[in-house]
Amino acid sequence: MSMERVKRERFGVYAVILNTKRHEILLITKKRGPYIGLLDLPGGKPEFHETFIDTLAREVLEETGLTLISSTQPKTCFCLTDFPTLTLRHTGVLYSVDVSGEVNPARDEEDSAGARWINIR
Repeated sequence: MSMERVKRERFGVYAVILNTKRHEILLITKKRGPYIGLLDLPGGKPEFHETFIDTLAREVLEETGLTLISSTQPKTCFCLTDFPTLTLRHTGVLYSVDVSGEVNPARDEEDSAGARWINIR
């Protein structure tokens, strides 16, 4: 007996936060959903009343403790991922951003199990 594959679509707005001096990118550990336990960019789904920049600022603050200062022209990416019982089509709008403050590695009680700098060399 075979299981029927579930198909889902997701959309989100995400921040690419780099520390170019130390060659690091800031990522969060996913706390829920199909990517649980994996690293991801800070970001998420826009609320109905929000612009993409509003979403970006809110999600960056919630998930990292940092305040959004500025952002670049966005890029759109598309990903199709197969899990054992799920095919996920994920579309993301990516912004390179400048931020201020100190990273708060604590959980945001929603989607992030913490933020941390990852070396990209």
